[in-house]
Amino acid sequence: MLFRSSLYAAANILFHTLALGGGETDIPERMAIALMMMLLALIGGLFLGSVTKRFAARLADAAKPEWYIKTAIVFLGVNLGAQTMQASSFALDLILAGAAATFVAYLLFWPIVYAVARRVFKFPRDAAAVLASGISVCGVSAAIATAGAIRARPVIPVAISMVVVIFAMLELIVLPGAYTAFFPDQPIVNGAALGMTVKTDGADAAAGALLDELMIARNLQLT
Repeated sequence: MLFRSSLYAAANILFHTLALGGGETDIPERMAIALMMMLLALIGGLFLGSVTKRFAARLADAAKPEWYIKTAIVFLGVNLGAQTMQASSFALDLILAGAAATFVAYLLFWPIVYAVARRVFKFPRDAAAVLASGISVCGVSAAIATAGAIRARPVIPVAISMVVVIFAMLELIVLPGAYTAFFPDQPIVNGAALGMTVKTDGADAAAGALLDELMIARNLQLT
């Protein structure tokens, strides 16, 4: 189970890297490649963890999901830092939006989701904690990291991660266009709302790139 989760976490790094990558490559193409690699990692992890158990056990010490999650977060932080320096004129707005998002995610969304999962849906503690982190913090990365920290059953982060990815793909399709239509002249508001809504960091960044292109295209049409 550990080996399967680790392969999924490693694929999540690729998801971040491809979804956030620059250049002229088309965003939907990068997203499709990243999702394909995540599915291949899941299949490979199921095979190695079930068929070659001795080989997987030998790699257990090096296959802890937390290592891969930390690497992905570092990659994401470097990318966001570079983007912030490029948008220095919005530095104060970005800092305020980030502080507000941190407050809302950790002090508002997390306890609400945890309480609802425990009291309404009767989830066990480990499942409620992983679900709360997946919904309120940063999706797949937070779900896997939380599961490793609290020693949750391996099936919990896998199931929650798949649910988060499915909802993220739906939000990726719908929300950038909706925000552009409702608030065409509010890039900071739209970006903050999108960042708090779309989970998994890779899908969030891809949705932000789509939002940016849609808002630029709309403004060019109006002028």
